[in-house]
Amino acid sequence: NLGNVEYHLGNYQQAIIYFEEAIQWLLHYNYQLGLIETYGMLALVYEKLENYLECTKYFELAIDISSNIEYTYSKVDTLIDYSLFLDRQGFGAKALDTLAEAYTLTSQKKMYAKSMEICKKIVAILEKSGDLVKSNYYYRLYFENEACLAPIKQENKARNLKMKMDLEHLEDEHKSILEQSEVFRRR
Repeated sequence: NLGNVEYHLGNYQQAIIYFEEAIQWLLHYNYQLGLIETYGMLALVYEKLENYLECTKYFELAIDISSNIEYTYSKVDTLIDYSLFLDRQGFGAKALDTLAEAYTLTSQKKMYAKSMEICKKIVAILEKSGDLVKSNYYYRLYFENEACLAPIKQENKARNLKMKMDLEHLEDEHKSILEQSEVFRRR
């Protein structure tokens, strides 16, 4: 967390110190998810410092570790960050390949909102390169994912509304019990 704070404050050298210390503890306790996040953050720090070899190294470490565990979110987020780095460095084709890999993972796991986010990023890169045919394809995928997400959102809204109504009912019961208790206490 201290590394993240220093990164966001722009204190990149201090962030590196904290992240490297965190890595030692994460390795000691074999905490893979923490390593993925820390390596990914180190990659972002090195990008800010314009040390692109170190940036690439840490992205690749994060991706390698995330490939060996069953937590898709970390790998997808790391792939997205890496693709943005690649695009900023002028490697649009490799960025697209990286985003396509992330999209495959999210579509297999039915992660519709994340798939939509990836589609938007792919469309931006494709439009920048002038490839409107592929861009339209990913627009279509975006809307397909949105259509799959809509019933889930509706179900969540209905569930939240039911929970709110149930909670109000319980609060009313609680209030009634307290009032009855007060009446009995006065007798």
